[in-house]
Amino acid sequence: MCAEQAGQTSGPIAACCGAMAVANAGADPNEACPMASFLQEMGSKPGRGALLSVPGILFVLGGVLVLIVPSVLVLLLAGTSIVLGLGFLWIARAIRRLVV
Repeated sequence: MCAEQAGQTSGPIAACCGAMAVANAGADPNEACPMASFLQEMGSKPGRGALLSVPGILFVLGGVLVLIVPSVLVLLLAGTSIVLGLGFLWIARAIRRLVV
């Protein structure tokens, strides 16, 4: 697979192949690169593109809702702040447990 990507200079598989070729001193990077095999497997399964477009559709619908009812924006910001705050507290707790 990396031989096919050799001419490409961008993309996740090309980046992984290039990094693994440097790390493995020219050996076959497919053996050691979990990202390349994961991307190849995900690309072969049907319906993944539709599943990945769901968050984009939700963001568009949320933006339209904010345009129609601007007061929703305040609720979205409040909810986001609460979730981020809880996430930061959870991360701080996990770090304290690691350090102590």
